[in-house]
Amino acid sequence: MPGNKETSITSISFWKRRPSSVDKIDYITMTVTGRKSVLLSINGNQSDMDIKVFDDLVKSLTVDCKDAFTTEFAGYKYEDTIKDYVLKFFLTIDFDDATYMALKGIMPFKQPFYQEIVKIFSPYLIEK
Repeated sequence: MPGNKETSITSISFWKRRPSSVDKIDYITMTVTGRKSVLLSINGNQSDMDIKVFDDLVKSLTVDCKDAFTTEFAGYKYEDTIKDYVLKFFLTIDFDDATYMALKGIMPFKQPFYQEIVKIFSPYLIEK
């Protein structure tokens, strides 16, 4: 993880193309607003997120899927563009020391941890 042991996550953003249309995007942001509060925004609709659920999601990303960020699929913020149709999803984790980790989802069946990361966010992406 970036920074030192005191570093903490300030936000997580994730967008994914919908299976029904590559032009339609689902966008999720989770922003830590206090020691025990997280603001969840799904496609612009905001609500509070349980801190335990957020902590479990963070553990899944930073422990279970940490090797995904050290692969050729690690991303940079300047690559985060919805107009690039090669990208199927883009995930960014921001830390309080101005560092970040990013991952670009490109190859659904060959990319390590692609399916796992989509599964982590899938409960929030129920297509209506």
